[in-house]
Amino acid sequence: MQSINIEDESLLRTFAPVTVSIALGNLTKQVKTNSIQLESSCGDAQAFSFGNACASTVSMVIDGAYPDIRGERLVLSWYVREAQSYPLFIGTVTKAEISAGKTTIRAGDVMATTGGNPMMITERMRDHMTAGEGWVAVAAQLDCFYSQDDVDRLDPIGIVNGFSSLPDEVSISAVAGYLAGLVGCNAVIDRSGWLRLTGPSAA
Repeated sequence: MQSINIEDESLLRTFAPVTVSIALGNLTKQVKTNSIQLESSCGDAQAFSFGNACASTVSMVIDGAYPDIRGERLVLSWYVREAQSYPLFIGTVTKAEISAGKTTIRAGDVMATTGGNPMMITERMRDHMTAGEGWVAVAAQLDCFYSQDDVDRLDPIGIVNGFSSLPDEVSISAVAGYLAGLVGCNAVIDRSGWLRLTGPSAA
């Protein structure tokens, strides 16, 4: 869920049009919401699952030909009036195809683009540690922010011998899911691009 102010909530209840703002490198465009599709890897609405690291992707079509944007930072926000905008997605372009004067873009959040990399387990991580310390280490390797509330929730859980029992090639996302599962949650990258704990359900 996302908190919005009362004025914008009132506008939404009267079916005011929602506009999505795209910031793509040096490009800023305004597009309609029906040109964007957001997806998460956490399963469908019927699933009950925890201990996962959920990656999110976005697909969209924008007017104009924009070559060489692979690897560019993509930031989406939404608003019902220009006075206030809200974050929707932060990620990196992984694919761009140009056809008929339009560019089809696919992008992934940091869990999608970086989460599959091997977790670099230091000697310090092989000692006794708390799950909160592990969470901070995961955020550092994903190069994203984390919430102190999540760290405080995980800190009471001690992990004897730290990550020493994990496989050598364990991925960052697997470690994130493991830590989130200790408190019955999933690991996600939220709309602001932060590593967060979320409830045991479809994302």
